[in-house]
Parts: sequence; structure tokens; C-alpha cells
Amino acid sequence: MDKLAVEKVQRRATKFVPHMMYLAYEQWLVALRLPSLLFRRGRRDMIQVYKIMIGIDILDPRAFLNRSLNERTRGHSQEQMVLNVSDEKKKLIETVFIKPYWVWFITAENGLMMSSAKKLLLETSRSEDSFLHILKKHHNPDDDFDLEEVLPTLDKKELDLLWENLQNEITGTVLSFGQDEQRLETECRLIRGMVTVAMETITQKDAYIPESLIQVATLLHGILLSLPDEVDKVKNNISFLFELWWKEGLVCHRQLAPHTLTYLLIRAERPNAVKADVKRVYQMHEAVVQLDISAESSAMLRRHLQTAFRSLLYLKTDHGRKFLSYALNLSPTFIGVLHETVKKYLPWAPKSIMPFYGEIYLRAWCYATGPNLEKLETSCIQDFMYYSILAQPNVASLVRSILGYIHQHKAQPGVDHMLVTLYEPILWRYLKVANGKVRLQAVLVLLDAFPLTSPEWHAQKRDQLLQKQFDTLREMLYDPLPAIRAAVVSGTCSICEKYWELLPGEIIKDLINCIINDLAYDFSSIEVRASVFRGLSQLIDNPLTHVLLKSILPGLASCFHDSSEKVRTAFVDMLLNLKGIKAIKFWDIVPYDHLLARLEIDTAPVARRVVKLLLDSHLSADKTVQVHLTRCVSLIEKNHAAARRFYQYVGLYTTLGTVGRLMAAIFMLLESGLSLLNVPPRRVSNAIEPDILESFGECNQSSDDGPVTVEDAGIDLLDDADMVIGLLEVVTILWTSLQQELNKDPRIVTVLIKLSGFIQPNYLPTISQSVFAKLQHITKDTPEEEYAPIVEVLCLWGMGERILRMISDWLMSGLEVDTPRSKCRRSHDSSDADPDASQALLGIGLINYMIKRKQCREILLGDPCKHAVRELTKRLSVVKSLVEKHLRSISSAAEEPSTNILVEMFEVYLKLEILLHDKKRKTHNAFTVIEQILSWADVEILALLNKKNVTKKGRRLLTQTDMTLCTDETMGEATGSVTNYDVTTFGMTTLGITMNETLSDTLLGQKRSVGPGRLGSLRCFAVDLIQRLLMVTSDMFLIGLGDRELASHLADFSVLMLKIDDESSIHFLQVICHLMYQIASCLMNFDLTGDEDIGSEGDVVSPMLNDILEVIITMATKRKHRVERIFPSITSILSQVLSVYYYHHSLNNTLQKDIMTTIVVAVVTNMAATIEEDNGFEPREKIEELPKLTTFLLGLVWKNSVLISFFLTELQHQLESGSVSNISSLGGTCHLLYTITKAKSGLSELKACIQVLQGQLDKDGLIPEEQMEDSPVRHLYQTCKTLLDKCKLQIGMV
Repeated sequence: MDKLAVEKVQRRATKFVPHMMYLAYEQWLVALRLPSLLFRRGRRDMIQVYKIMIGIDILDPRAFLNRSLNERTRGHSQEQMVLNVSDEKKKLIETVFIKPYWVWFITAENGLMMSSAKKLLLETSRSEDSFLHILKKHHNPDDDFDLEEVLPTLDKKELDLLWENLQNEITGTVLSFGQDEQRLETECRLIRGMVTVAMETITQKDAYIPESLIQVATLLHGILLSLPDEVDKVKNNISFLFELWWKEGLVCHRQLAPHTLTYLLIRAERPNAVKADVKRVYQMHEAVVQLDISAESSAMLRRHLQTAFRSLLYLKTDHGRKFLSYALNLSPTFIGVLHETVKKYLPWAPKSIMPFYGEIYLRAWCYATGPNLEKLETSCIQDFMYYSILAQPNVASLVRSILGYIHQHKAQPGVDHMLVTLYEPILWRYLKVANGKVRLQAVLVLLDAFPLTSPEWHAQKRDQLLQKQFDTLREMLYDPLPAIRAAVVSGTCSICEKYWELLPGEIIKDLINCIINDLAYDFSSIEVRASVFRGLSQLIDNPLTHVLLKSILPGLASCFHDSSEKVRTAFVDMLLNLKGIKAIKFWDIVPYDHLLARLEIDTAPVARRVVKLLLDSHLSADKTVQVHLTRCVSLIEKNHAAARRFYQYVGLYTTLGTVGRLMAAIFMLLESGLSLLNVPPRRVSNAIEPDILESFGECNQSSDDGPVTVEDAGIDLLDDADMVIGLLEVVTILWTSLQQELNKDPRIVTVLIKLSGFIQPNYLPTISQSVFAKLQHITKDTPEEEYAPIVEVLCLWGMGERILRMISDWLMSGLEVDTPRSKCRRSHDSSDADPDASQALLGIGLINYMIKRKQCREILLGDPCKHAVRELTKRLSVVKSLVEKHLRSISSAAEEPSTNILVEMFEVYLKLEILLHDKKRKTHNAFTVIEQILSWADVEILALLNKKNVTKKGRRLLTQTDMTLCTDETMGEATGSVTNYDVTTFGMTTLGITMNETLSDTLLGQKRSVGPGRLGSLRCFAVDLIQRLLMVTSDMFLIGLGDRELASHLADFSVLMLKIDDESSIHFLQVICHLMYQIASCLMNFDLTGDEDIGSEGDVVSPMLNDILEVIITMATKRKHRVERIFPSITSILSQVLSVYYYHHSLNNTLQKDIMTTIVVAVVTNMAATIEEDNGFEPREKIEELPKLTTFLLGLVWKNSVLISFFLTELQHQLESGSVSNISSLGGTCHLLYTITKAKSGLSELKACIQVLQGQLDKDGLIPEEQMEDSPVRHLYQTCKTLLDKCKLQIGMV
């Protein structure tokens, strides 16, 4: 009774824990980590025994303990026999190990807790809340409950009971999943918990799989694909369960594979997919082979397998390529589907992944048997062979790369025989066709596949086939088409280099003689002559060819002076390839004097190669600086001009130290005034030349006294003015070529100070002041070529800040209010510009030039000048308030600056803001400034253009020349990588000043003709401002300076301008189209380099492009003649936007469909309206003869084969959906297809469109009965029938 009373106290105490009231007493003890009273008594007894045995409590242990005499028991020396004297009736004797009490306590506690945990798991599985609570305990690292430890203790009956309870819970959850948003998180946790328990169950050794678990897994498999993407973590957990199920090969693993594989394929298609996702797909590859891919239930799986064949992630990973090769063996029918998918993707695919496709096809061929093998050979590999010959050159090149991988793996068993068999009916036939392009591509295939032979044939047949290939190559060396001759020359040399020791000597001699004696002097083609020397360069790589080449190359020396730069470049490249060969010396082929003569007069590409060829002879790194100086003097005397060219490019091929030592030696020589022996000046070359010739191998050609150096040559160099000037020129040229590298070392300042010692100390300030004064006094008639050097040299002298202050004063003087006197002066002579205005325009011209030139731009952004640029930008920001004041004024006030100055200053202000953009330090964010200016323009400028009661005459918009780029130098910078933006590349685009224009002509321009009324002039002013704003922002994206947020703001702003109900919107079209093209190109480059992640939800170009097309179509109906005049100017740029956009979104059918639907509907509607207006509308055979709007819209897609295919596919969809149903629309479509068929009859999509259109015309009730007697309607119907018959005949459907 005492024991029960004490136990009740503990039972009541445990009930005070609120969240455990539903648990049993034993479960409370486990959860609270409390021992029971029985356990505590046993623990107390063991502690007491331990105290007695070690002498803590002084008692005689023999009174109730006896020593164990059994020596075979495990334990230690303190084992005792315990007599339970408290119950003399039972006389229970137990063996007890006297150990530290905590060991016994932990063991007993764990046993009790494990038993309690097992009961807890079984009981909580009946309730959703209890189950979620037990999962929380499992995931809590501080809790002792662990499913991994509890589940192995369950027997089969307990596992069945557990999963029966869980099945009841999961069934209701799955059936109601997602219906209640408030329970969504709970349902997800419940499913993840089920998956966790299932994974722990199946991973046990000799795991027992209950029937209820199989049913739960089947249920989860059924809902895997239907779960929303918001719970992707749940889907991923389910997938991991089934992947493990498949890996372990458990019961029903095949039934759980289809949806799992489909989900993994979908997961690997995501933009953020990684290689691990593809590896998970590959681990399920055996499931692909076991599925019925042709079943209707596998439609989604087939679709995603097709997408996988276009995924770069699959193609660039080894596991992905292995999986695709397995998929290419599913069934003969599906092999054809996948092959067509690859063919359609080829025009968009990068060339670098073509060998991956070759690996996939070859691996699939190795695995294939029976019908699959036959399908792969005849419908895939042989189809590629046809495409490599008959396709367009760009596609044929890609296909040859695919076949090239197969050609490179001929060593694999059966590959060479397969190639010979498949090429037999194709290659030899097309090598003899009349079409030169087809012959060229067939020759390229033969050269790539050489040698075609089969080990399964007997020797005689193999020899005949090889001889046939040699005869074909020799015949093609004299083909009428130069491109074929050039290709065969390069290919033949490559074959000889690779198989020199295997080919018969007579065949090699015959082929080489044809190339050397005939084709090296083929004056009908530059490319053929260049290919000869490129081919000989390949032959040099084989040491066995050196004996033959040493005898034939000297005879080609005259080709070094070929009239074509390309041939000379190839010849010098061949000499460079010979440079490291001891058996052949390049000076034995071309004399030294000829090399110097060509170096003197030749173009930069040839000159650079000659310098590289002569580098070791004049500036070898293993020679002393005295030798370098000696040979420098010799080169100057021998050919002064050649010496200048040599040292101009020598910095590209040698180290900074070598060049620096040579410059120092020249300075020391000139400073010391070294006098040589009394020898006539002309003997210097004779004395030094043998030393140079010695480096060419011509030793022992010096005088009897030995080679003479600079010290003992016998001439005073300072008495020879030409030599002194030549040496100084060498130093100047070397310094110029290495300026960027030299400026990295601060010690260069010391050297520059020493060099400035040649100028008197009082000369430099005088020169700089006079140069600056000259800049101050330039006039409006001063051409750019006169003041440009002044600006650059002043910037180099560190006077950039002073120039900026002068420009700032000039600009501010142009913004000041005019005085009555100046107004009166202008009224008397309107032809003369105000001096303040002229200075302001001159300042604008100067700052534009400094922004445009790279050297000046870098100085502007340097520490001394950057503060001045910021101050100038801050002062120019007042232009916005002046614009507002000008736009709000009712009449033209004399105190306002001219609109021309405001427009030019507004543009300069924008450029300076962008120039100051600091991407790294984020001290100045040009994006934010431009967005603020766009908001300001929306409020202040567009509000004026939205007024409708304004005259629309007398406007002058910017011409196309205002948007031209500046110079070739700066464009070279703009075409670089757009991802690594450098602010110094900005300012080189719009509104450049050309060299043949005066500053005044460029900046002042023609006088603006103002229409009647003040508002008309203001609207013209507003149009100019907006166009300048759009052009500058377009330049930002051109150089890669932009982000998605800015692009979105610009898109919204552009659409607002186009929707202005005024003719101004027509003139904005051209600028907006250019802006859209730059945005599309920039964002696409961001995607390819991974700078930003662009998905369909973040697309900027698609809505903008759609809105522009809709506005153009709307304008074409309201202002037909006005809009049609600008169609030619925007067709090309919109076509480029479409090409860029469709390339970027080549896998996003939704975005493609939206844009193409707009074009198709507009074309069909325009054609239908034209037919309704003109009953006698005759069929047209040219696109240009169709209605203007239709011609314009078709022109956007006409020159791109992929775009026109998309157009026809969308037209087919519109016909099938019934959107084109009335007789007028069908008639317009017939006329359209007839014209397209006449121009492009080879389009495969035409057949499908014509078939669908034929079905629409054959429908009953197309023409109501009351209109059957209507002559125009009946005539139109008959015309449609006639046109369709002609179309069918044209494309071969009849």
C-alpha cells in the first residue's frame, strides 16, 4: 500500500504538464525522462551493494552475499551470488555484476525508454496531431527519440499495425490536399513525416515491407505530378523515397518508377537545375527501358525526354549523355521522334555541343540491336550524312561536327564498317553533282571521314576503295570551284601529315606536286594560294616530311611577295612553324633583305609575324644587352623604316625587362657620346652584319680582324644625325608600345623626370600655357582635327581639371538670361549666334569629345578630375528646372536660353551621370538617376505631348545620322564583353563629331522651323528631349550597363510614348525599336553568362515587343500613309529583335506564341480587309506586292528560316482553332500562302497549313445559303480553290 501511495503522488505530478495530458503514465515517464519507483528501488539496492563491497558502509557482506565460484561467467573479480532474503519462499538467486551504478542505470533506462518509445510510436500513429508531435521529437537533436532506433525493434505485426494507422491518416490527407489553404502546411508536414517513416522502414536490413506501406507508396506515386510547385520540397522528398525504393529493388519498384522519372526530368529542366539533378535522372535510367514509351500514359514522359535532348545541362554532363543514349534505344518509333527533335534544335544550338550529340548517337548505336539498330543507322546516322551534304552551310557544319565524333572513334568494333556501308549510296554520288555547294560539303565529309575502309572486306576490295578516295582527291584539286580546291588542299596536307608513313610514296609525290607546282600559283583564287601554305604548315608537324620540304620550299620564295595579304600572312605563318626545326632554316627560304623589305611596307598582320620571326635574331632573351644594341644599330643602318616597324611590335613578343635594358643602353650610349674608331660611316653595317648573319647560321663571314662591335666599329655615332634620330625614335616607339605596362610601376615617374631634362626647365610651363590659350580662343569654325590634339595633350599634362572648369563656365554662360542688349543685337542680325550661346555650344562639343576619346575619358575618371566632373554634373542638373520653366511658359521669353542649348546640355548631363556610375563602390548609381529622369519626363514632358489641341506642323525631329556611332576605335571597345562593364567605355556612341565637319556645323546645325503657335514649338522641343533621352539609354544597354529594373522602366515609358494620340508617336518608333534591340541583346547576354536569372515572369522584351506591334498595327489603320513611310526604317531592327528574342526563349513556347499570334492575326486581318475592299484583288507572286502592312509584318520573319517556320506553325494553329473561319479571312490566307509558296516552296510547314486550309474550305455551311448566289463571294471561293491547287502543285502535294 505504501508503494502504491507513493506512486500516486508521482502520477499526479506528471499530469501538471499541459501538452502531455493525453499520454499514458509510462509515456509520461519517457517524455519527461523520469524513472519509475520500481526502477529507483533497484537502483538504490545496487548502490547500497556497491558501498558495502568497497567498504563505504561497514557491514559484513558474507551475511547475505556469497562469492560466485563459476569461472566461466563473463564479468570481473567482484561477481557475487545474491540471496533475496526478503522473500524466503521463492529463494530467488540471481547473478549480479557489481559495476558502477550509472552503467546499470543507463542500460535499464534505455530498455525502458525503448519499450515506451515503441508503444508511443504505435499509439501516436492513430492521431494526426500525435504523429506530428512524434516527428518533431524525431527531428529534435536534443530529444532521445529516434525513428532509426525504434523501427528496428518492431516486429511484423507491429509494422503492419503502424502502417495501417498511417494509411488511414494519409488517405484522407491526400484526397483533401490543397483544398484548405490554412491546412496546407500541416498536410505537407504530414506527408513528409510519412516519407521519413517509410524511408527508415525500407532501409532496414532484410526490411519487411507491409502491404499498407505499398498502398501508401502507390498513393503518393499517383499524386506526385499533380502536387503544386509551391510544395516542391514535398515532391522532392517523395521522389527520394521512390529512388531509394528503385535502388533497393523492393517489391512493386517498377510500378513506382514512371511518375518518379517524369518528376526528375521536370526538375532537371528548371533554370536553376544542377548536375546532381541530372545524376538522379541517370540513376533511374533502367526504368526508361522497362517503360512502354508508346503508351498514351507516357505522353508527358515522351515530351520531357524530347526537352532533355535540347538541354545543355544534359549534354554537358557525362551522366546526362549516358541517359540520353539509353533513351535513344527505347523504340524505333520514338528514336525517330527524338532524332527530329535534335534536327529542329540544331540551328539554335552552339557548335561546341555537337560532339556531345555524336557521343550520344554512337553510344546508342553500340547498345542497339535489332530494329533499334536499323533505325539508328538508316534514319539517324545516315540522315545526318545527308544533312551534312545537302543542308545549308551553317547547319551542315554542325552536322559534320556530330559525325566527326563518330569518325574519330573508328577504332571501336564495327564503326568503320558501318560508316563505309552508310556512306556508299551517298558520298560518291554527291561528289559528282553540278551544284558546287553540294560538292564542297561532300568533299568536306570525305576529308573528315578519310580513310573509309572496312576490316570485314578482303584486301583487294579495301585497296580499291582507298585508291578511289585518292583519285577523287586528286580530281578535286582541279575542281572549277575555288572553295573546293582550297578545302581539298588543306585536307590533303592534313591526311599526308597524319598517314605519311602509311601512304604509298607515288601517291604522296603526285599530290604534293599538284599542290606546289599548280595550286601555289593559282592566281584565280586568293583562298587557294593561302590554303597551300596553311597545308604546308601542317605537313611540317610530321618530322618525316622535312627531307622533302627542304628541297621544295626554297622554290616558293616568290610567294612571300604575293599581292594578297592573306597569302603573305599564311606564308609567314609557315616560316614561323619552321623556326624551331633544325633541318630547315627559314633564311634559306626567304633572304634576310627580303624580310626587311616586306617588314617596311607590309600591313600590320604580316609585319607582326615578321617581327616574331626575326625576334631571336635581334632581341634574343639569352643575349647580352650589348649584342642587342649592336644589332639595333645595324638594323637602323640597313633599313631605317624596317627598324621602326620592328621595334613598334617587338613589345608584343618580349619581356618588359629586355626592352627596358635596350632603352637604357641607348640612353647611356647617347649620353656618353661614345666615339668609335675612324671608320667611314657606311662600314658600321658591314662590321655588324656578320654578327647578325651568324645568328642565321652564316658564320665566319666577318673581316679578318673578327666581328666588330659598337665600341670598336670606328665611327662617332653623335656625328651621324640619322643614327641619333633613329635611336631616339626606337626609344620613343618602345616607350609608346609599352606605355600601359610601364605606367603600372610608380618608379616610372623618375624616368620621366630624367627624360624631361632634355627640355629646358622654363619651356614646359610656357608651352602648356600657350597651348591652353590656343584652346581658349578656338572659334565655331575650328575643325575637330585641330583642337583634338590640344585637348589630348593638355589632359596628358594634367590640365584636365582646368579644361573642365573652362567648359563649365562656358556652359553656365549659355544658361544665363539674355540681356536686352543681346536681344537687340540678335534682332538686328539674326544670322549671328549670340557669343554666350556659341561658347556654350563649343563647351558641349569639347566635353562630348572628351567623353568619346578613351584616353581623355580615363583621365576624366581619375582622381584629379573626377571631382571636377561631379561639380560640372551638379551644375548641369539645373537644366531640368530650365526645361520645366520653358515648357510651362505661355510665350517665348527673351530671358530664356535657346531650346537648342537646352537639348544639347540635357544630353551632356545624361552622359555625365552615366559616366560617373560606379558599379564596384556604389558611390554613384546611374540606374537610379535615369529612373528618376524617366519619372520626371513622364510628368513634365509627356504631359505636354498628350495635349490634343496643338498644331502638328513645323516639327524637326532628329535624323538617322544623329544615331550613328562615333569611331571605329571606340566601337571596338563597345563590342566587347558586356558583363564586365567598365565605365570608361561609355560615351562612344551617339552624336559623334566626324573629322570632316567643323565644330559649328556639328553643334549648331540648321535653324529650326517653328510651326504656328507657341505650343507647336514646345511640342517640337519636347520630342527632341525625349529622343535624346532614349538614345542615351539605348547606348547604356549597348555597352552592357543596365539591369532588369531599368529595362522595365524604359519599356513602360516607351509604351506610354507610343500610345500618345498624336503623330509624334510615329516618329518615336525608330528610336524605340533601337532601344528595344539593345535591351534584348543586353539581357540575353546576362542570361548566357549567368549574371541574372530571367524567366518568363521576368521577361521585359515580350510585352514591349507586343505593344509596339499592336501600336504599329493600330497606326496603320488610322494614319496609313504616314506609318507606311517609316516601315523600311524599322523592319530590319525589329527583325533583329525577333531573332535575338526567339534565340533566347527557344524553349519557351508560351512567350513565342504570344508574339507570333499578334503578327499572324494582323496579317490575316489585313489580307481579309484588302480582299473585302478590292473584289478584284489578284494573287501576288512577290511579298513586296502584298498590302503594305502585310509586307512589313512578313518582312520581320522573312529572312530567318526559323521565324518563318514559327509564323507558319502559328498560322496553322489559328486555322485549326477556328479563329480564321469566314470566307474573307480564308481568302486572304489563301492569297498569303500562294505568295509564300511562290517565294519559299521548300518550307515543310506549308503542307500542313495548306491541308488545314483545305479542310476549312471543304466544311459545310462555310457560305450561308443567302450568299450562295452572291457573285463576289462565289468568285472568292472559287479563287481560293484554284490557289490551293496551285500551291499543292508548287510544293509537290499533287
